[in-house]
Amino acid sequence: MAYCYCCGKSISNGQAYRRLVPTGSGNFGKSVKSVRVRYAKRTVCYDCSLLVDKQERGGFIFLIAIVIIVVIIGFIVYNSTKH
Repeated sequence: MAYCYCCGKSISNGQAYRRLVPTGSGNFGKSVKSVRVRYAKRTVCYDCSLLVDKQERGGFIFLIAIVIIVVIIGFIVYNSTKH
């Protein structure tokens, strides 16, 4: 029997999902301290798989929104300098 990596619930056979989840972090760098997060595929339950998928979609939507905003600002600046 498998257990969910995120919440620890027991998972019956055939009900497990494999998702890329953060598994640890560490500091590196001498002058500037940075944090590196490590990811690995782990077995998760259905509820946690939905949460992981939602978090991934949220990051993608945020990135698309930033790109759209930059394009709009570029268009406005281009049109204002055209005159």
